[in-house]
Amino acid sequence: MSAAANPPNSGCKEVQAPRDVVTLAHRQPIASKEYLSTLAPELLFTIFGSLHHRDIFALLLVCRSIYPTAHRYLWSKFALSITPYSSNWDGLKRRYLSKEGGCLDPGWKYVHKFTLGDLGPLREKESVDMVVDLFRSGSLKPRTIHLCVSQASLNVNFHWRSDPVDCKEFWKSLETYLQSKSPDEIEVSIVYSDGSILNVVEHQLLDFRRLVHFTFHADFIKGSRTKCNLKPNEHIRMLTDALETAVRLKRLRLSAGKPSFHDKGFKGDGKGPTEQVLIDFQRVIGKLDRLEELAISNFFTDGTFFLTPPRNVKIFKFRGWTTPSWWLELSKCSLPKLETLSVYHEIIHKCFDTEPYVWRRKEREIESVAITTLTRFSGLGPLHAGHTFADCILEANKGLNGKHDFIVDRGNQVMPGMNEYAEALVGAFSRIVKHKLQDYTWSNWSYYEAALKAGPNDCPNFLGDGSEELLRAWRANRPETLSAWGYPDFDHDHIYDA
Repeated sequence: MSAAANPPNSGCKEVQAPRDVVTLAHRQPIASKEYLSTLAPELLFTIFGSLHHRDIFALLLVCRSIYPTAHRYLWSKFALSITPYSSNWDGLKRRYLSKEGGCLDPGWKYVHKFTLGDLGPLREKESVDMVVDLFRSGSLKPRTIHLCVSQASLNVNFHWRSDPVDCKEFWKSLETYLQSKSPDEIEVSIVYSDGSILNVVEHQLLDFRRLVHFTFHADFIKGSRTKCNLKPNEHIRMLTDALETAVRLKRLRLSAGKPSFHDKGFKGDGKGPTEQVLIDFQRVIGKLDRLEELAISNFFTDGTFFLTPPRNVKIFKFRGWTTPSWWLELSKCSLPKLETLSVYHEIIHKCFDTEPYVWRRKEREIESVAITTLTRFSGLGPLHAGHTFADCILEANKGLNGKHDFIVDRGNQVMPGMNEYAEALVGAFSRIVKHKLQDYTWSNWSYYEAALKAGPNDCPNFLGDGSEELLRAWRANRPETLSAWGYPDFDHDHIYDA
């Protein structure tokens, strides 16, 4: 019935066509079930990688022609890890030797992640030749490259100095494969420790323009047992050069060994990074427009230096020594996309940061914050100013709904983990006492009477008799990590995951 036949206020109701009738009248073309089977295996593996396993099984019900490829994806070892004693590494060698020309089935050819966790297995020429051949022949086409390299593995296991030919051949084949892919097709993540990045940067072994995830762990504090003894200035200069071209970086993690107040870097003797080095580093960090996560743990020995994250960062985690000026800079920092903020103030003996008079100065007071988009806020603040910062965060961020996990007033508060520790010891002692009471029944009265006559030293010794059980309970439940005391080890939390 047309609108003209039913003028307004005529009292006639417009008849709505049933939904199923509309659907039947406007059917959409259905893709052929065989269409998926015509796609290249590499593209199918990419599609499967973006689906949940239950969705892949549901897809198999309507398109059984892709069953062989899906079977290889679901049940093969699609995460190849080149580490010592790795079953995947041994399996790859067996398959390579059993196949003429090194051809691998799709489950190994289009491996989901190629992880190089240790260069040790590649110190043999045969192993290096195999990996180089697989990359160059196109028999190995991983969709994610994850490298975990340390200075020790480069110098000792891989014989960087004594056998540079094999080393360059491996890196060259890997770089050639990366160049054959567009930056949007493949993700590269790197974990460096010590000073190994020097080798990679100086020899231009990898193109940092393709880097997506980057974790760098330095150990420049006093007492380091590593062979590389770089100073903070050298580390940060090195990182500045490396990150100049890392325009696609999404996650950056910088960590170092836990600082000590007695280390020279904390006594203001000029051993820390110079002002110009930090300015150059800040300039490079500010250009990382795609960076979504920035995590810093004890990386800067100067507690007054605040590294301003790029504007598009969604996750910002910090742990280390802070000063009043550091918190003031954080309060002024505008990050329009920030969702998660985690800040843990490192307690250091005799740190002037804990002195009350420092926070009473007018220029150090925090009255407001520029961050307004948080959905999660956690951490541990200084003794005398954390409450003002936390209050301002709650007031400015409605997405927190008035809740946070930021410890603002420690004072007489029991440290995290100690309640569970005490409960474990009480439970162990209770079990000891109950078990010991079985020895002091009326049937054993003569034994108890003799003990009383002998003197107080021979009275029931519940604690002594159960000392071994108490010791086991103590070892099993004592807080052994910083996270148990309120300091999450986010610098080592999945540090080797892409």
